[in-house]
Amino acid sequence: MMENDDILVSKFFEEYTQEVEDHGFTKRVIRHLPDRAARLNRIWTALCIVAGIVFFIGIKGWKIIAESLLVLFHTTPALDVFQLSPLTIILSVLALTTVGVYQLASRELRL
Repeated sequence: MMENDDILVSKFFEEYTQEVEDHGFTKRVIRHLPDRAARLNRIWTALCIVAGIVFFIGIKGWKIIAESLLVLFHTTPALDVFQLSPLTIILSVLALTTVGVYQLASRELRL
């Protein structure tokens, strides 16, 4: 019985649906509404970036990265497992950084 009612209701709306011309009124109203969520998202992102930079400076992250890279460069040739040259590692890091920056930039453009 419910299926029959659903079919009747859908047929009714298919036959008697009317399109109301608003000449772009709806789009203009939506465009002028304040986009609070996007604004809060940008503020939150900026705060997290600042917190990350402060944390990185606080723990002297550049020293940690430098020491890790030195260990990597000194132990990789000794192990002779990966056959990685420093150029390969640098190019890989550069490629990953480029992709990450591109993703962030394209995400900001969509907002």
